[in-house]
Amino acid sequence: MAKNEYLQNYRLRDRDFIDEQIRIDLSQAACFGPNAKFIECQISISSKSTQISFSRSVFQNCVMHFTRKLSKVRFENAQFFNCRFLGTLIDCDFGARDS
Repeated sequence: MAKNEYLQNYRLRDRDFIDEQIRIDLSQAACFGPNAKFIECQISISSKSTQISFSRSVFQNCVMHFTRKLSKVRFENAQFFNCRFLGTLIDCDFGARDS
């Protein structure tokens, strides 16, 4: 990993994150995007579902580890290519919405 990102109530936006380790702890909130790219990143999330959102970002070859059960996480126009998800996601919609 290139470096560690320890974030508190932070928006990961408007830049490229390449080969980084990103950890979001229980007391933290994060919005992944908008306009960000995550390439070959290791992302660990321990926050509550209401504290996490994914918006208009691209994820390529990332590993996303959810260390607690999350439900109804918001994925708004996020694109995932060859990513691996570890953990439990409940009632999360990864597909396109019907018009």
